[in-house]
Amino acid sequence: MDTLNIGVLAHVDAGKTSLCEALLFAGKSIKSLGRVDHKNSLLDMYAMERERGITIFSKQARIMLENLCINLIDTPGHMDFSAETERILSVIDYALIVVSAKEGIQSHTKVLWELLGRYDIPTIVFVNKMDYTGIDKMAVLGFLQGINDNIVDFTQYNLDKGNMSFFDELSYCDEKLMEEYIETGGISPGSIKDAISKRLVFPCFFGSALKFEGIRQLLEFMEEYCLIKVYGDKFGLKVYKISRDSANIKLCHVKVTGASLRAKMPVGTEKVNEIRLYSGDKYETVAEVKSGGICAVTGLNNLQTGDLVIAEDIIKNRLFSKPVLSYEMTYPQDIDKNSFFKWLNELSESEPELDIRKEYSNNTISLKLFGNIQMEILKNRIRELFGSRVLFSEGRVVYKETLENTVEGVGHYEPLKNYVEVHLLLEPIEPETGLVFDSKLSKDMISDNVQKHIISHLSQNKDIKGVLTGSGLTGIRISLVAVKSNMKHPEMGYYLQAVYRALRQGLMQAKCLLLEPFYNFTIEAPQESLGRILSDLQNMYAVFKYEFKSDIVEINGYAPVSCIQNYSEKLISFTKGNGKIFLNPRGYGICHNEEEVIDTYAYEPELDTDNPSGSIFCENGDSYYVPWDEVFSHMYIPLYLDELLKDSIKDKENEEIKTVKSTYNDMVLDDEELTEIFERTYGRIKRRTADRQQKRIISSNKEYVYKKIPEIKEYIIIDGYNLIFASKELGALADYNLGAAREKLKDMLVNYRGYVRADIILVFDAYKVEGNYTQINNYSNIYVVYTQEAETADHYIERTVHEMSDKYNVCVVTSDYTEQIIIRSKGCRLMSSREFIEDMERVSVEIRNELLAVSRSNRKNFIFDALPKDIMEKINEIRDTKK
Repeated sequence: MDTLNIGVLAHVDAGKTSLCEALLFAGKSIKSLGRVDHKNSLLDMYAMERERGITIFSKQARIMLENLCINLIDTPGHMDFSAETERILSVIDYALIVVSAKEGIQSHTKVLWELLGRYDIPTIVFVNKMDYTGIDKMAVLGFLQGINDNIVDFTQYNLDKGNMSFFDELSYCDEKLMEEYIETGGISPGSIKDAISKRLVFPCFFGSALKFEGIRQLLEFMEEYCLIKVYGDKFGLKVYKISRDSANIKLCHVKVTGASLRAKMPVGTEKVNEIRLYSGDKYETVAEVKSGGICAVTGLNNLQTGDLVIAEDIIKNRLFSKPVLSYEMTYPQDIDKNSFFKWLNELSESEPELDIRKEYSNNTISLKLFGNIQMEILKNRIRELFGSRVLFSEGRVVYKETLENTVEGVGHYEPLKNYVEVHLLLEPIEPETGLVFDSKLSKDMISDNVQKHIISHLSQNKDIKGVLTGSGLTGIRISLVAVKSNMKHPEMGYYLQAVYRALRQGLMQAKCLLLEPFYNFTIEAPQESLGRILSDLQNMYAVFKYEFKSDIVEINGYAPVSCIQNYSEKLISFTKGNGKIFLNPRGYGICHNEEEVIDTYAYEPELDTDNPSGSIFCENGDSYYVPWDEVFSHMYIPLYLDELLKDSIKDKENEEIKTVKSTYNDMVLDDEELTEIFERTYGRIKRRTADRQQKRIISSNKEYVYKKIPEIKEYIIIDGYNLIFASKELGALADYNLGAAREKLKDMLVNYRGYVRADIILVFDAYKVEGNYTQINNYSNIYVVYTQEAETADHYIERTVHEMSDKYNVCVVTSDYTEQIIIRSKGCRLMSSREFIEDMERVSVEIRNELLAVSRSNRKNFIFDALPKDIMEKINEIRDTKK
């Protein structure tokens, strides 16, 4: 029997678990429909899940059809459990994404869609809650096609006959489908299956899970139109989850990716004890699971989440989403520490992203979490298991460090007469890649076993620190490039000492960068709150764009986690509960306040004795420490990068010599040969005597007139409200009186215009003012523009820049992300609002300093000093004669 693994994903409360329940009922896996609100659904089997009405842990259920077994995997819908969801994506064949017709496309839905694209998983869409009144099916489909144009309504497709309108819509998704439609007048089921499996078409169904509408059609489609993946004969499996049963036996949840998995067969150094096929909290044991199947296995206690088993090799893989906030959890003194620490170890196995670290001295546990919901769940689990309450500190952002340049680190360990020297090449790669370990050594220099052991030790070490703040490293390829030892069989400890010293020495000499995590955000709020929100976002170093939707404004962008993580409370407060913000991890980027963070951490890498950057050498039987910046003058092996450079230069020189010899030597002729050829062609050359040679005439010096290049007039065009809300002073005034903030800004610009040479055009939105037309006023020495009805400041600035950019030097002041892209495309200069405010402050200081200098030089004013020079001389003569 073939096996199909389908993961069910959704934004929280879209009805995902209810849909799973309905599909299980339609497939006769359960006898009655359970409900989440009735707390009797098959897949919400934990008390916390039934109490909260949300999925916290992924669960599996089986639908047994005539020739197909469908493994349905229900995943958590909340962002705080996204790591669990992402692990499931690594083993499913198709995804079923659930969208609520009532709420529409929500923030986490977009995140899931991007994840499915990243994992290249064929996707089916089910629009749930279509039974709500006022739901317009075509409007919902339009919103969905805003995510992807190839989302097609499959409810109109008759599986037996089809219809032309459906094929017509389907043909636009791919050229091959279009060609087949034109040639045959239809599209075959095989072509449709192939297009779906290649993510060229995304089938969409509509219905209601609670009312059992559209469920059977969806199940029939999955049975008929989902292709079964073909696997190889080489044994393999992937561990996607670790859990424990009621008897506390470790379960490795795996997908068999090649050949078959049998009970009692060896895997690595262990043997499979029992194979279980789960459906909810119930299971049956089997003797064998073929490739493509999903099961839970006992007996493999050394395997961890993310491990890949290929034949006899076990490959460690940890590339899943990780939390960006670190917490300190304090536990009470009277807790049963043995049981508590044992449970924490088991929790680390099932959720490795928590990165749990025990601090025995002060009753604290260091761990990382995605957010407050995950924290509350953890508190409840500890209270239920141990009857104790734990306390959590404020979340602290998890920073990371990376490299900007390639360096070679050298580590030497010679405590006595025996030594090992290691050279590591450190190269920057994409931050999302994490740390990649490699070896460029031959077997002659070091055995394969030693190389594998070193790389394995590095890859499993969670405590590799950077040198800026002591944070973890990411985005670096670390390669073994040279090893030397005077021992036939050096101890592995010698190698590791040299390896880690080489790593630290490389980091100390490299140009390191501090990275911080970013959140993507979506804000929905009343339009009248836009100014306040834009001001806040600019102060949070956010990049964003916004659009108006009926009576609300939607703002999408990204910002540093350290700035935006607690913005929800502030937003709800000043919008009186009408504002909402949705956050999801974006990844790491350059830290916006690197120096401030480094100063706060006050990490001194050279004082970190656990991570030495220098090396140990030995002379005359005495070992001594060599600082990292002096290691190059003591090392025994030449630098790998220097050797590469020499080889490159030598190869280039050889190539140049070879090229010259092959092209020049064969063609060169002496003077006699050239003369002979010339005379044979043009006749005998008549030699001129010296006195008959024409003299070269040198013209007299000519007077040149240099024309002065005309100066091009400069204009500064300013988005007024954008500038107001970027300024703390003006923004605060605008909250109280927007008109007063406008007048204050105009006065500030008048002073600024008096100091700079550019004309200033200040543009204000008036697009909501009914019947308004464009007004241009001359306010002292600046121009003030109020746009006409239905025209925003952005549109006016774009139009003005288009007209002026060819004739004048134009600089535009705005922090609007979309506007900045357009301005750059026109070839104009750009200043952010924050930069312009700083420039105005600089000009204000310079004006003040000049005025002070003038006032000091002219402390007293006399009429005599203002007289012409000749009159002053006559007055002085009269004064002298009187004396």
